[in-house]
Amino acid sequence: MNTPLRVLIVEDSEDDAALLLRELRRSGYVPAHEQVDTAAAMKAALDAETWDVVVSDYSMPSFSASAALNVLQQSGLDLPFIIVSGAIGEDAAVAAMKAGAHDYVMKGNMARLVPVIVRELREVQIRRERRQAEQAFRELYERTKKQAEELERANKVKNEFLSVMSHELRTPLSVIMGYVAMIKEETLGKVNAKQKEVLQRVLGQAVNQLGMVDGILQVTQMEADRVKVAIRETSLGIFLDDLRSGYEISVNKETDLQWDYPPDLPVIRTDGEKLKHVLRNLINNAVKFTPRGRITVSARVAEGARSETAGDNGRLSAGNTETQNCSNRWIEFKVEDTGVGISAESLPIIFEKFRQADSSETRLYGGVGIGLYIVKTFTELLGGKIEVETGEGRGSVFTVSIPCETSPVTVERGELPAPGPSGRGDGEDGTSSTNRSQRVRSA
Repeated sequence: MNTPLRVLIVEDSEDDAALLLRELRRSGYVPAHEQVDTAAAMKAALDAETWDVVVSDYSMPSFSASAALNVLQQSGLDLPFIIVSGAIGEDAAVAAMKAGAHDYVMKGNMARLVPVIVRELREVQIRRERRQAEQAFRELYERTKKQAEELERANKVKNEFLSVMSHELRTPLSVIMGYVAMIKEETLGKVNAKQKEVLQRVLGQAVNQLGMVDGILQVTQMEADRVKVAIRETSLGIFLDDLRSGYEISVNKETDLQWDYPPDLPVIRTDGEKLKHVLRNLINNAVKFTPRGRITVSARVAEGARSETAGDNGRLSAGNTETQNCSNRWIEFKVEDTGVGISAESLPIIFEKFRQADSSETRLYGGVGIGLYIVKTFTELLGGKIEVETGEGRGSVFTVSIPCETSPVTVERGELPAPGPSGRGDGEDGTSSTNRSQRVRSA
């Protein structure tokens, strides 16, 4: 096979060296060699040439295999070191192997030499490839670490910029809304019906803009890990009554907003503010994407194992899928609408940050694509999950499930009158504050 082999022979006998070279040539190797028998000569040979293998006699008048192995180890080179001896005891062979020799061959059985060399050359190649892979991994790790640090610095700068800009935008918007509300309420003088309609449009757009600014502030806080969960006792009945009271009549849409929840919902331990943010975002989305039709907001205590559904057939799940809760119960909130729905192509991205089903410049509906991202993130922080069933042209059903960690405190709904859309409790006709519909007009 005429395979070249560079072999450093540590041997004082010319005849034994010739025997070794003859065995290599007989097995198809073309050896290039140098013979040394002192530590100085061996060191000089290692420094001057590149070698594939070192073959050493065990005992020589002025040198030895153990001394030769020490010279090789001090050089730092990873070369097979094979001892060839006419009479090496078992204890001496074991000691040499423990010291770092790779194998030994008896001079009376030189047929073993080539297989040993082949095996050790293969082992050396494996070790070299492993070291190269480890070095490449270390270099990749350092590059990735450096890039991650640069990205973290860039994200920090971006988040600080967004936070400052959002704050600076929020302040003038609040002032604008305050003055528009004063004019609309005739604090500064009489206005006619047409003017009130226009002012309501201005107010509605300002509210939408303020919502987007608040959303950006929430996202920057989440990315900076500054969002904390504040668990408190929350009476779900009072919570939903308060949430319902925030939906006042605006203009430009004809949407029937219905609320459906029983009067005996429990007091649970959760972060009420984050839960309110989740439901508000879902309701606002439903209002925005339902030009005409019906929106139903419902709540119930559910029991049994929650179903886990993959994102197909117009259904998508996100959040914690193994939430443990008291007696396998959870609170289920639903926001169902008969609006435009979501296409199958857009469904997988709806919970991603700054992603929208329609991101074209000519889209019908505004927004920056962070509402559902915040909904998903807050739901997960509360230990819950969110599901959506939808289809293009057939509306959407968003279901938020959170753990039912009940509180021993009991709050009677009757103790606190539930405000309606106009700030009142039950309707003047005696209609219950739940299971009733509210006419919503929204810009």
